[in-house]
Amino acid sequence: MLNLSYREKALYASLVVELLIFGPYFVEVTMHSGGSLTPLFVRVFLFIGAIVAMEIAVAISTRHRQVDERDRLINLRGSKLAYMALLVCLSGMIGLAGEHGSVASGVLINELMASVFAAYTVHLVTMLVMYRRLM
Repeated sequence: MLNLSYREKALYASLVVELLIFGPYFVEVTMHSGGSLTPLFVRVFLFIGAIVAMEIAVAISTRHRQVDERDRLINLRGSKLAYMALLVCLSGMIGLAGEHGSVASGVLINELMASVFAAYTVHLVTMLVMYRRLM
């Protein structure tokens, strides 16, 4: 059994919650181009509530919760890669909008959320890989 730190438990919980809440939404949106904005806003609030609940559960179940210099550096590296992923996604969106002339607001919001989703996933996965690699 892996002996996971507080940060690793919180990262795994965040990744699972994110994939369970937003994964089906983006699969549905890509299958039926466009989509309603109401489920997106409901999922955003559901995501926030689930993350808060998971952080509380992980904090209660973990004794050692101090952040050290290694945690800060891993977070910084994850943030840098997530920023790059977000820039790539947004550049692609701008390119698609320029190619098609105009984009419906619902499609644009879904593309923006997908960009944030991708960047956050890159951030979490990068941090998890760094924790496992440095252990």
